[in-house]
Amino acid sequence: MVSRINEQAMILIYIASVLACSAAEFSIVVPNASVSAPLGSSVVLPCGLSPSLNARTFEVRWSKHGEHDLILLYQDQKVQENVGKDQYRDRVSLIGELDKGNVSLKLDNLTVADRGEYICFVKSISWYEKGSMNLVVKALGSTPLFLHNEVGEKVNITCMSGGWSPKPTLTWRDSAGRELPNSHTYYRTNSEGLVSVSSWLLFSPSDSEWISCTVGLNHQEIREGRIVPLKGFWREAFISTLVLSLIVLSTFTVLLILFRKGLLPHCSSHKNAKAAADSHVSLPAETVPLNATDNATQADPHESLPRKSVPLNAAENTNQYSSIDFSTFRTLLPASSPAPPVLKDLHWLPIPQRIQFKLLTIVYKSLHTYLSELLHPHTPTRALRSADANLLSPPTRTKHKT
Repeated sequence: MVSRINEQAMILIYIASVLACSAAEFSIVVPNASVSAPLGSSVVLPCGLSPSLNARTFEVRWSKHGEHDLILLYQDQKVQENVGKDQYRDRVSLIGELDKGNVSLKLDNLTVADRGEYICFVKSISWYEKGSMNLVVKALGSTPLFLHNEVGEKVNITCMSGGWSPKPTLTWRDSAGRELPNSHTYYRTNSEGLVSVSSWLLFSPSDSEWISCTVGLNHQEIREGRIVPLKGFWREAFISTLVLSLIVLSTFTVLLILFRKGLLPHCSSHKNAKAAADSHVSLPAETVPLNATDNATQADPHESLPRKSVPLNAAENTNQYSSIDFSTFRTLLPASSPAPPVLKDLHWLPIPQRIQFKLLTIVYKSLHTYLSELLHPHTPTRALRSADANLLSPPTRTKHKT
């Protein structure tokens, strides 16, 4: 019985404390200055109660540009879902500590559209208060880009930079650090809310070695570029480049004409060597038998050699195959004319004869290595004229089960 009375007493005390807090007057504490944060980051908009009452039973509303543009609603001791503008969904939250009167709002993934005025509204059973603050979303733009044009004795210089938030300031300075007067500055805002700035200035090159264009939001967040406005520099550079290009083009044309006429010594020697190779080595594509080494010197160089298969008994004559390189070369070239000097020095053969030489070499190596076990004489099933040609049967392929 006593314990039951104690429980009821505790409940009454709790209810009395809640009613006392709800009936108490309070004020909203928000920063006087604007709150700023970089584009794409997270920011906390401070809002608290004074005195620090327990706000868990209060109603908390966060809105933008007015009380009707609702962003977040805390009611019945929880954040109400599917309430507020869609662009803030899953991006806003209360940072907690409601029992200490802290009803600050956290906003994630900032965009340019998030900048503006925010209102913090808190309501109890018998009292309500609200406070407002301004959010600035900062974005650093690009490095200044310069354009210039000569106007009489002066140079017209244009400075451009884009991608800024909020609106930046643009300042011209000379090499001594003096600020140059400027009244031709233009701003433009794109569809994403980012600002571009451009400015032009008439400047005399004799007044300063260089000038700078500084674009920024404050003294720490700036972009700066410098230019050396030399009058006539670009014209002289263009003329020099044009003259140099003409000289290079003329030299190349003269060398090309000399090369085609064969007046260059180095090119002329190569051309003579090529002509000699073409005149002395001009044989049709043939198949050369291995036994042609014995009568190569008596063979007519322009006579077509018959197509023959490689005889099997050719492997018995080792001396004949040991000199295959030289005999093949002598067979493919005229006996009365020596090999061209270029072919001797480089050990080259014309392409058709080189192919024949490779075939002969492959057959020789096949007959004198382990591959000879796979080569067998060809035995025709009936009497043919090719029975005495000593042909080889293709190796049989064995299929393996997988």
